[in-house]
Amino acid sequence: MDIINAFPGYEFVDGKNIYRGTDVGKGGYVYAEPGMYGNIALLDVASMHPHSAINLNAFGEYTQHFKDLVDARIAIKRKDFDKARKMFGGKLAPYLDDETTAKNLTQALKIAINSVYGLTSANFDNPFRDIRNKNNIIALRGALFMRTLQDEVQKRGFKVAHIKTDSIKIPDATPEIIEFVMDFGRQYGYEFEHEATYDRMCLVNDAVYIAKYDNGEWTATGTQFQIPYVFKKLFSKEKILFGYNKDDCLKASEVLKDGFGQCNTKSILLMALLRALKIPCRIHGFTIDKKLQKGSMTGLVYKLAPKEIFHTYVEVYFNNRWYDLEGVILDDKYLNSLQKIIKPNTDGSFVGYGVATKNFLNPTIYFECCNTYIQNEGIIKDYGIFDNPDEIFKEYGQKMNFLKKLSYKYIGRKVMNKNVKKIRNKI
Repeated sequence: MDIINAFPGYEFVDGKNIYRGTDVGKGGYVYAEPGMYGNIALLDVASMHPHSAINLNAFGEYTQHFKDLVDARIAIKRKDFDKARKMFGGKLAPYLDDETTAKNLTQALKIAINSVYGLTSANFDNPFRDIRNKNNIIALRGALFMRTLQDEVQKRGFKVAHIKTDSIKIPDATPEIIEFVMDFGRQYGYEFEHEATYDRMCLVNDAVYIAKYDNGEWTATGTQFQIPYVFKKLFSKEKILFGYNKDDCLKASEVLKDGFGQCNTKSILLMALLRALKIPCRIHGFTIDKKLQKGSMTGLVYKLAPKEIFHTYVEVYFNNRWYDLEGVILDDKYLNSLQKIIKPNTDGSFVGYGVATKNFLNPTIYFECCNTYIQNEGIIKDYGIFDNPDEIFKEYGQKMNFLKKLSYKYIGRKVMNKNVKKIRNKI
Protein backbone atom coordinates (compact mmCIF):
# COMPACT_ATOMS: atom_id res chain seq x y z
CA MET A 1 0.00 0.00 0.00
CA ASP A 2 3.00 2.31 -0.55
CA ILE A 3 2.01 5.28 -2.77
CA ILE A 4 5.22 7.31 -2.55
CA ASN A 5 6.40 6.09 -5.94
CA ALA A 6 3.11 7.08 -7.57
CA PHE A 7 3.22 10.58 -6.06
CA PRO A 8 6.87 11.56 -5.57
CA GLY A 9 7.44 14.32 -3.04
CA TYR A 10 4.64 13.27 -0.69
CA GLU A 11 5.58 13.52 3.01
CA PHE A 12 3.84 12.92 6.31
CA VAL A 13 5.01 15.82 8.47
CA ASP A 14 3.83 16.61 12.00
CA GLY A 15 0.62 14.71 11.47
CA LYS A 16 -0.11 16.38 8.11
CA ASN A 17 -0.13 15.02 4.55
CA ILE A 18 2.13 17.43 2.67
CA TYR A 19 2.34 17.27 -1.11
CA ARG A 20 3.52 19.96 -3.51
CA GLY A 21 3.62 22.46 -0.68
CA THR A 22 0.00 21.78 0.31
CA ASP A 23 -1.68 20.01 3.22
CA VAL A 24 -4.06 17.76 1.29
CA GLY A 25 -5.96 16.71 4.40
CA LYS A 26 -6.91 13.27 5.69
CA GLY A 27 -10.34 12.71 4.21
CA GLY A 28 -10.13 14.44 0.86
CA TYR A 29 -8.44 17.42 -0.77
CA VAL A 30 -10.35 20.73 -0.77
CA TYR A 31 -9.34 23.86 -2.69
CA ALA A 32 -11.29 27.03 -3.48
CA GLU A 33 -10.88 30.42 -5.12
CA PRO A 34 -14.11 32.26 -4.14
CA GLY A 35 -15.63 34.54 -6.75
CA MET A 36 -17.95 34.77 -9.75
CA TYR A 37 -17.35 32.50 -12.75
CA GLY A 38 -18.89 31.62 -16.10
CA ASN A 39 -19.08 28.47 -18.26
CA ILE A 40 -17.95 26.15 -15.46
CA ALA A 41 -17.43 22.46 -16.14
CA LEU A 42 -18.15 20.24 -13.14
CA LEU A 43 -16.23 16.99 -13.49
CA ASP A 44 -16.73 14.26 -10.93
CA VAL A 45 -14.87 10.99 -10.30
CA ALA A 46 -17.21 8.01 -10.23
CA SER A 47 -16.72 6.21 -6.89
CA MET A 48 -13.33 7.74 -6.10
CA HIS A 49 -12.57 6.01 -2.78
CA PRO A 50 -13.63 2.55 -3.99
CA HIS A 51 -11.43 2.95 -7.08
CA SER A 52 -8.56 4.08 -4.88
CA ALA A 53 -8.98 0.87 -2.89
CA ILE A 54 -8.96 -1.14 -6.12
CA ASN A 55 -5.82 0.56 -7.42
CA LEU A 56 -4.09 -0.04 -4.09
CA ASN A 57 -5.15 -3.72 -4.15
CA ALA A 58 -6.44 -3.06 -0.65
CA PHE A 59 -8.11 -6.45 -0.26
CA GLY A 60 -5.49 -8.70 -1.84
CA GLU A 61 -7.03 -11.65 -3.63
CA TYR A 62 -10.51 -10.33 -2.82
CA THR A 63 -9.97 -6.95 -4.50
CA GLN A 64 -11.42 -8.26 -7.78
CA HIS A 65 -14.66 -9.20 -6.00
CA PHE A 66 -14.85 -5.68 -4.60
CA LYS A 67 -14.23 -4.26 -8.08
CA ASP A 68 -17.08 -6.33 -9.47
CA LEU A 69 -19.45 -4.74 -6.94
CA VAL A 70 -18.24 -1.26 -7.89
CA ASP A 71 -18.55 -1.98 -11.63
CA ALA A 72 -22.05 -3.35 -11.13
CA ARG A 73 -23.19 -0.25 -9.27
CA ILE A 74 -21.76 2.08 -11.90
CA ALA A 75 -23.37 0.09 -14.73
CA ILE A 76 -26.79 0.22 -13.06
CA LYS A 77 -26.40 3.92 -12.20
CA ARG A 78 -25.67 4.65 -15.87
CA LYS A 79 -28.67 2.47 -16.81
CA ASP A 80 -26.48 -0.01 -18.66
CA PHE A 81 -28.82 -2.80 -17.58
CA ASP A 82 -27.69 -5.22 -20.28
CA LYS A 83 -24.18 -5.19 -18.84
CA ALA A 84 -25.42 -5.47 -15.26
CA ARG A 85 -27.66 -8.47 -16.08
CA LYS A 86 -24.61 -10.49 -17.17
CA MET A 87 -22.69 -9.84 -13.96
CA PHE A 88 -22.56 -12.21 -10.98
CA GLY A 89 -23.95 -15.02 -13.06
CA GLY A 90 -27.16 -13.13 -13.75
CA LYS A 91 -28.08 -12.80 -10.06
CA LEU A 92 -28.82 -9.09 -10.43
CA ALA A 93 -31.16 -9.54 -13.41
CA PRO A 94 -34.43 -9.92 -11.40
CA TYR A 95 -33.89 -6.48 -9.89
CA LEU A 96 -33.32 -4.62 -13.15
CA ASP A 97 -36.70 -4.79 -14.85
CA ASP A 98 -38.06 -1.86 -12.90
CA GLU A 99 -36.21 1.48 -12.67
CA THR A 100 -37.29 2.10 -9.08
CA THR A 101 -36.03 -1.32 -7.99
CA ALA A 102 -32.82 -0.78 -9.95
CA LYS A 103 -32.32 2.55 -8.22
CA ASN A 104 -32.81 0.89 -4.83
CA LEU A 105 -30.25 -1.73 -5.82
CA THR A 106 -27.64 0.94 -6.62
CA GLN A 107 -28.24 2.44 -3.18
CA ALA A 108 -27.84 -0.96 -1.51
CA LEU A 109 -24.60 -1.59 -3.40
CA LYS A 110 -23.36 1.88 -2.48
CA ILE A 111 -23.93 1.20 1.23
CA ALA A 112 -22.12 -2.11 1.00
CA ILE A 113 -19.18 -0.66 -0.96
CA ASN A 114 -18.75 2.40 1.26
CA SER A 115 -19.09 0.32 4.42
CA VAL A 116 -16.23 -1.90 3.27
CA TYR A 117 -14.11 1.14 2.38
CA GLY A 118 -14.88 2.73 5.76
CA LEU A 119 -13.83 -0.37 7.63
CA THR A 120 -10.34 -0.26 6.05
CA SER A 121 -9.42 2.72 8.22
CA ALA A 122 -11.51 1.88 11.31
CA ASN A 123 -9.86 2.00 14.72
CA PHE A 124 -11.19 -1.42 15.66
CA ASP A 125 -10.24 -4.82 14.31
CA ASN A 126 -12.33 -6.11 11.43
CA PRO A 127 -11.76 -8.39 8.40
CA PHE A 128 -11.20 -5.38 6.09
CA ARG A 129 -8.71 -3.46 8.22
CA ASP A 130 -5.06 -3.50 7.19
CA ILE A 131 -2.77 -2.76 10.12
CA ARG A 132 -0.42 -0.92 7.73
CA ASN A 133 -3.11 1.65 7.04
CA LYS A 134 -2.22 4.28 9.62
CA ASN A 135 -3.27 7.30 7.61
CA ASN A 136 -6.49 6.49 5.70
CA ILE A 137 -4.34 5.74 2.70
CA ILE A 138 -7.33 5.11 0.42
CA ALA A 139 -8.66 8.65 0.86
CA LEU A 140 -5.09 9.94 0.69
CA ARG A 141 -4.54 8.48 -2.79
CA GLY A 142 -7.55 10.39 -4.10
CA ALA A 143 -6.35 13.59 -2.44
CA LEU A 144 -2.86 13.28 -3.93
CA PHE A 145 -4.35 12.63 -7.36
CA MET A 146 -6.64 15.70 -7.20
CA ARG A 147 -3.74 17.90 -6.12
CA THR A 148 -1.71 16.57 -9.08
CA LEU A 149 -4.65 17.20 -11.43
CA GLN A 150 -4.95 20.78 -10.18
CA ASP A 151 -1.38 21.54 -11.24
CA GLU A 152 -1.85 19.89 -14.61
CA VAL A 153 -5.00 21.89 -15.38
CA GLN A 154 -3.37 25.15 -14.28
CA LYS A 155 -0.27 24.39 -16.39
CA ARG A 156 -2.56 24.42 -19.43
CA GLY A 157 -3.71 27.95 -18.69
CA PHE A 158 -7.04 27.17 -16.99
CA LYS A 159 -8.21 28.32 -13.61
CA VAL A 160 -9.31 25.76 -11.04
CA ALA A 161 -12.12 27.40 -9.07
CA HIS A 162 -12.98 24.54 -6.74
CA ILE A 163 -11.89 21.04 -5.79
CA LYS A 164 -14.01 19.07 -3.33
CA THR A 165 -12.65 15.57 -2.64
CA ASP A 166 -13.72 13.88 -5.91
CA SER A 167 -14.84 16.80 -8.10
CA ILE A 168 -13.22 19.71 -9.91
CA LYS A 169 -14.83 22.90 -11.27
CA ILE A 170 -13.08 24.59 -14.20
CA PRO A 171 -14.32 28.02 -15.40
CA ASP A 172 -14.26 28.88 -19.11
CA ALA A 173 -13.81 25.17 -19.83
CA THR A 174 -13.19 24.02 -23.39
CA PRO A 175 -13.87 20.53 -24.83
CA GLU A 176 -10.10 20.06 -24.94
CA ILE A 177 -9.52 20.62 -21.22
CA ILE A 178 -12.50 18.41 -20.36
CA GLU A 179 -11.07 15.62 -22.50
CA PHE A 180 -7.65 16.12 -20.90
CA VAL A 181 -9.12 15.67 -17.40
CA MET A 182 -10.92 12.51 -18.52
CA ASP A 183 -7.71 11.02 -19.99
CA PHE A 184 -5.57 12.08 -17.03
CA GLY A 185 -7.96 10.38 -14.62
CA ARG A 186 -7.78 7.09 -16.52
CA GLN A 187 -3.99 7.07 -16.09
CA TYR A 188 -4.57 6.75 -12.35
CA GLY A 189 -7.52 4.38 -12.54
CA TYR A 190 -10.25 7.02 -12.17
CA GLU A 191 -13.20 7.58 -14.49
CA PHE A 192 -14.48 11.17 -14.62
CA GLU A 193 -18.07 12.05 -15.47
CA HIS A 194 -19.01 15.43 -16.90
CA GLU A 195 -21.62 15.98 -14.23
CA ALA A 196 -22.82 19.44 -15.31
CA THR A 197 -22.03 22.72 -17.01
CA TYR A 198 -22.89 25.86 -15.07
CA ASP A 199 -23.68 29.02 -17.01
CA ARG A 200 -22.53 31.00 -13.99
CA MET A 201 -21.49 30.30 -10.43
CA CYS A 202 -20.85 32.27 -7.25
CA LEU A 203 -18.37 30.38 -5.07
CA VAL A 204 -18.69 31.74 -1.52
CA ASN A 205 -16.09 29.55 0.19
CA ASP A 206 -14.69 26.02 0.00
CA ALA A 207 -18.07 24.48 0.84
CA VAL A 208 -20.80 26.91 -0.29
CA TYR A 209 -21.77 27.95 -3.80
CA ILE A 210 -24.80 28.82 -5.89
CA ALA A 211 -24.82 27.97 -9.59
CA LYS A 212 -27.06 28.27 -12.63
CA TYR A 213 -27.11 25.36 -15.08
CA ASP A 214 -26.87 26.07 -18.80
CA ASN A 215 -30.56 25.08 -19.03
CA GLY A 216 -31.55 27.91 -16.68
CA GLU A 217 -32.13 25.87 -13.51
CA TRP A 218 -30.28 26.58 -10.26
CA THR A 219 -28.50 24.49 -7.66
CA ALA A 220 -26.83 25.34 -4.38
CA THR A 221 -24.81 23.90 -1.53
CA GLY A 222 -24.66 25.12 2.04
CA THR A 223 -27.35 25.37 4.69
CA GLN A 224 -27.79 29.09 3.99
CA PHE A 225 -29.13 28.39 0.52
CA GLN A 226 -31.58 25.77 1.70
CA ILE A 227 -33.89 28.41 3.17
CA PRO A 228 -36.87 27.89 0.83
CA TYR A 229 -37.71 31.57 0.30
CA VAL A 230 -34.06 32.39 -0.38
CA PHE A 231 -33.44 29.61 -2.85
CA LYS A 232 -36.75 29.68 -4.66
CA LYS A 233 -37.12 33.42 -5.01
CA LEU A 234 -33.57 34.70 -5.22
CA PHE A 235 -31.94 31.93 -7.22
CA SER A 236 -34.26 29.44 -8.85
CA LYS A 237 -36.16 32.45 -10.20
CA GLU A 238 -39.73 31.75 -9.28
CA LYS A 239 -40.24 35.14 -10.88
CA ILE A 240 -40.60 38.36 -8.96
CA LEU A 241 -41.83 40.36 -11.93
CA PHE A 242 -41.62 44.09 -12.47
CA GLY A 243 -44.85 45.68 -11.26
CA TYR A 244 -46.31 48.21 -8.86
CA ASN A 245 -47.38 47.14 -5.37
CA LYS A 246 -50.04 48.88 -3.30
CA ASP A 247 -47.41 50.52 -1.08
CA ASP A 248 -43.65 51.12 -0.99
CA CYS A 249 -43.40 49.93 2.61
CA LEU A 250 -44.49 46.31 2.28
CA LYS A 251 -42.97 43.46 4.26
CA ALA A 252 -40.71 41.13 2.28
CA SER A 253 -43.24 38.32 2.74
CA GLU A 254 -45.95 40.50 1.15
CA VAL A 255 -43.74 41.21 -1.88
CA LEU A 256 -43.17 37.47 -2.25
CA LYS A 257 -46.91 36.88 -2.04
CA ASP A 258 -47.58 39.52 -4.73
CA GLY A 259 -44.95 37.96 -7.00
CA PHE A 260 -44.00 41.36 -8.38
CA GLY A 261 -42.38 44.59 -7.26
CA GLN A 262 -40.70 47.86 -8.23
CA CYS A 263 -37.48 49.47 -7.03
CA ASN A 264 -38.52 50.09 -3.42
CA THR A 265 -40.36 46.86 -2.70
CA LYS A 266 -37.73 44.76 -4.48
CA SER A 267 -35.09 46.49 -2.33
CA ILE A 268 -36.96 45.43 0.81
CA LEU A 269 -37.20 41.84 -0.43
CA LEU A 270 -33.59 41.65 -1.59
CA MET A 271 -32.28 42.97 1.74
CA ALA A 272 -34.35 40.43 3.66
CA LEU A 273 -33.01 37.57 1.51
CA LEU A 274 -29.40 38.74 1.72
CA ARG A 275 -29.60 39.12 5.48
CA ALA A 276 -31.12 35.66 5.80
CA LEU A 277 -27.84 34.51 4.22
CA LYS A 278 -25.85 36.77 6.59
CA ILE A 279 -24.55 38.77 3.63
CA PRO A 280 -23.94 42.45 4.59
CA CYS A 281 -26.15 44.90 2.73
CA ARG A 282 -27.62 48.41 2.98
CA ILE A 283 -30.11 50.62 1.14
CA HIS A 284 -29.39 53.77 -0.87
CA GLY A 285 -32.11 56.37 -1.42
CA PHE A 286 -32.69 58.87 -4.25
CA THR A 287 -35.32 60.67 -6.23
CA ILE A 288 -35.74 60.01 -9.94
CA ASP A 289 -37.39 62.07 -12.69
CA LYS A 290 -40.94 60.87 -13.36
CA LYS A 291 -40.24 60.82 -17.10
CA LEU A 292 -38.41 57.58 -16.41
CA GLN A 293 -41.84 56.03 -15.76
CA LYS A 294 -43.52 57.45 -18.87
CA GLY A 295 -44.99 54.59 -20.87
CA SER A 296 -45.72 52.42 -17.87
CA MET A 297 -47.43 55.52 -16.49
CA THR A 298 -49.83 57.03 -19.00
CA GLY A 299 -52.55 59.65 -19.26
CA LEU A 300 -53.92 61.19 -16.08
CA VAL A 301 -51.82 58.87 -13.89
CA TYR A 302 -48.65 60.34 -15.37
CA LYS A 303 -49.91 63.94 -15.12
CA LEU A 304 -50.81 63.56 -11.45
CA ALA A 305 -47.56 61.78 -10.50
CA PRO A 306 -44.98 63.83 -8.54
CA LYS A 307 -42.19 65.32 -10.67
CA GLU A 308 -39.63 63.49 -8.50
CA ILE A 309 -40.34 59.90 -7.47
CA PHE A 310 -38.73 58.22 -4.47
CA HIS A 311 -36.26 55.52 -5.53
CA THR A 312 -33.98 53.01 -3.79
CA TYR A 313 -31.56 50.23 -4.56
CA VAL A 314 -29.57 47.78 -2.45
CA GLU A 315 -25.81 47.75 -1.95
CA VAL A 316 -24.13 44.46 -1.07
CA TYR A 317 -20.71 43.84 0.51
CA PHE A 318 -18.83 41.13 -1.34
CA ASN A 319 -15.10 40.38 -1.71
CA ASN A 320 -14.13 43.38 0.44
CA ARG A 321 -16.09 46.05 -1.43
CA TRP A 322 -19.62 47.44 -1.83
CA TYR A 323 -21.59 46.89 -5.04
CA ASP A 324 -24.77 48.62 -6.29
CA LEU A 325 -27.58 46.23 -7.23
CA GLU A 326 -30.10 48.34 -9.11
CA GLY A 327 -30.26 45.86 -12.00
CA VAL A 328 -32.82 43.65 -10.21
CA ILE A 329 -35.78 45.98 -10.79
CA LEU A 330 -37.04 44.79 -14.19
CA ASP A 331 -37.71 41.17 -15.06
CA ASP A 332 -35.97 39.72 -18.13
CA LYS A 333 -39.10 39.14 -20.17
CA TYR A 334 -40.33 42.71 -19.73
CA LEU A 335 -36.94 44.21 -20.60
CA ASN A 336 -36.45 41.90 -23.59
CA SER A 337 -39.84 42.89 -24.92
CA LEU A 338 -39.04 46.58 -24.53
CA GLN A 339 -35.78 46.10 -26.41
CA LYS A 340 -37.66 44.53 -29.33
CA ILE A 341 -40.37 47.17 -29.70
CA ILE A 342 -38.48 50.37 -28.78
CA LYS A 343 -35.40 51.82 -30.45
CA PRO A 344 -32.79 53.55 -28.27
CA ASN A 345 -31.52 57.07 -28.89
CA THR A 346 -28.68 57.53 -31.36
CA ASP A 347 -26.14 57.33 -28.51
CA GLY A 348 -27.65 54.03 -27.26
CA SER A 349 -29.44 55.55 -24.27
CA PHE A 350 -33.12 55.36 -23.40
CA VAL A 351 -35.42 56.84 -20.74
CA GLY A 352 -38.96 55.61 -20.14
CA TYR A 353 -41.05 52.53 -19.27
CA GLY A 354 -39.09 52.06 -16.02
CA VAL A 355 -35.70 52.41 -17.76
CA ALA A 356 -33.01 55.09 -17.61
CA THR A 357 -29.72 53.80 -18.94
CA LYS A 358 -26.91 54.81 -21.30
CA ASN A 359 -26.86 51.36 -22.91
CA PHE A 360 -30.44 50.27 -23.51
CA LEU A 361 -29.69 47.19 -25.61
CA ASN A 362 -27.03 45.81 -23.28
CA PRO A 363 -27.44 47.24 -19.78
CA THR A 364 -25.36 45.89 -16.91
CA ILE A 365 -28.10 44.09 -14.96
CA TYR A 366 -26.41 40.81 -13.98
CA PHE A 367 -24.09 40.74 -11.00
CA GLU A 368 -20.64 39.50 -11.95
CA CYS A 369 -18.61 41.31 -9.28
CA CYS A 370 -19.77 44.62 -10.76
CA ASN A 371 -22.34 47.36 -10.13
CA THR A 372 -25.68 46.77 -11.87
CA TYR A 373 -28.01 49.52 -13.07
CA ILE A 374 -31.22 50.03 -15.03
CA GLN A 375 -32.61 53.39 -13.76
CA ASN A 376 -29.55 55.27 -12.54
CA GLU A 377 -29.53 57.81 -15.36
CA GLY A 378 -32.82 59.20 -14.05
CA ILE A 379 -31.48 60.12 -10.60
CA ILE A 380 -31.99 63.71 -9.39
CA LYS A 381 -31.30 63.79 -5.61
CA ASP A 382 -29.14 61.52 -3.47
CA TYR A 383 -30.49 60.85 0.04
CA GLY A 384 -27.56 58.70 1.13
CA ILE A 385 -27.13 55.25 2.64
CA PHE A 386 -29.21 53.64 5.39
CA ASP A 387 -28.91 50.31 7.22
CA ASN A 388 -32.67 49.81 7.50
CA PRO A 389 -35.41 50.36 4.87
CA ASP A 390 -37.83 51.57 7.56
CA GLU A 391 -35.51 54.49 8.42
CA ILE A 392 -35.17 55.81 4.89
CA PHE A 393 -38.86 55.37 4.06
CA LYS A 394 -39.82 57.21 7.24
CA GLU A 395 -37.52 60.14 6.48
CA TYR A 396 -37.69 60.39 2.68
CA GLY A 397 -40.49 58.11 1.42
CA GLN A 398 -42.90 59.31 -1.25
CA LYS A 399 -45.02 62.18 0.05
CA MET A 400 -48.60 62.15 -1.25
CA ASN A 401 -51.86 63.41 0.21
CA PHE A 402 -54.56 60.96 1.27
CA LEU A 403 -56.58 61.31 -1.95
CA LYS A 404 -53.57 60.72 -4.23
CA LYS A 405 -52.49 57.69 -2.17
CA LEU A 406 -55.97 56.23 -2.45
CA SER A 407 -56.11 56.93 -6.19
CA TYR A 408 -52.73 55.30 -6.74
CA LYS A 409 -53.55 52.23 -4.65
CA TYR A 410 -56.89 51.43 -6.26
CA ILE A 411 -56.66 52.95 -9.76
CA GLY A 412 -53.24 54.26 -10.81
CA ARG A 413 -51.06 51.22 -10.05
CA LYS A 414 -53.59 48.87 -11.65
CA VAL A 415 -53.43 50.87 -14.87
CA MET A 416 -49.62 50.84 -14.68
CA ASN A 417 -49.51 47.08 -14.08
CA LYS A 418 -51.86 46.56 -17.03
CA ASN A 419 -49.48 48.57 -19.24
CA VAL A 420 -46.47 46.62 -18.01
CA LYS A 421 -48.21 43.29 -18.56
CA LYS A 422 -49.21 44.31 -22.10
CA ILE A 423 -45.57 45.08 -22.96
CA ARG A 424 -44.27 41.89 -21.34
CA ASN A 425 -46.70 39.74 -23.30
CA LYS A 426 -45.69 41.14 -26.69
CA ILE A 427 -43.00 38.45 -26.93
